This record gives sequence, C-alpha cells and structure tokens, in this order.
Amino acid sequence: MTILETIQKAGSPAQKGATIEQLCEELTELQQTIADLTAKAGEVKQAIIEHCGVKDEGQQSFVIADKWRVTTKREHSRLVDQEQARKLSENLPADVFNEVFNYKPTLKLAYYRSIRDTNPDLARLIDTAIVSRPLPPRAYVELIEDNTEVVTP
Repeated sequence: MTILETIQKAGSPAQKGATIEQLCEELTELQQTIADLTAKAGEVKQAIIEHCGVKDEGQQSFVIADKWRVTTKREHSRLVDQEQARKLSENLPADVFNEVFNYKPTLKLAYYRSIRDTNPDLARLIDTAIVSRPLPPRAYVELIEDNTEVVTP
C-alpha cells in the first residue's frame, strides 16, 4: 500500500483529523504569513537604518531607551578581475602583489586597506583589478539587560 492509497478523500468516514487539503491550505497560509512578516520586518529595518544612518563601510551601534542595542552595518563585496590581476602581477612589485592578492587571486583586505591608506597612487592601480559594490545595509536590534550608556541617534 502506498502513501497515496492511505489518504482518504475529504469527508470520508474513515478519515480522522485534518484532510490533506486542509493541511495544504494551512501550510500555504502560514507560508504567506511568514512572507508578509519578513517583508514587514525588512521595511522596519530600513526605517531604523534611515533613522540611525549607516556608515559607507563598517558598523555602528546605539543604545536606545536603555532597552535596545541597534547596530547598523554595511559591507562591500569585493571581487577580483582575474585577468586584470594577472596583468598587474607583471607591473607590481612581487611582494606587494603577494600581500594584496591570494593565489587565486583573492583580495587580502587588511593589506589592501593599509595600502589604500598609505599609498593612494598604488591603491588606484590595484583598484583597476577590483570590482567593488556596496551590499545592502543591515540592522540588528537586541534587547539588552545591562544599560551602561545611552546614545540617541
């Protein structure tokens, strides 16, 4: 006997509990509720970001009403143009190339940032091999128990 053979038609006297149709309907309604709540949560997070602001890159935190810690954050996705990086390997000093790029090459962000801060000309050359785009800002809210500082954005 297969599972399909065990499912009774709606209203069948042998059926006990919810019908498969009722279960499917309930699940569909729950999935729609989750989607609606997820969309609403996204709207509220965006309103929090608009109220508190967000750095171009990095995060910042605030304590609100001695009750919530709000953190807004933005990261960047940085991809390396493989062909351009290969060309750079011929023009950059080997030690700089090896410190900025991994073998793949992938970007070693800490060293890249230090070069960007100390040698803008070299950073501009390296930037020709990097595709950078900001990721969407994010917000987190957590209820806090111990209130030591209050910052109102």
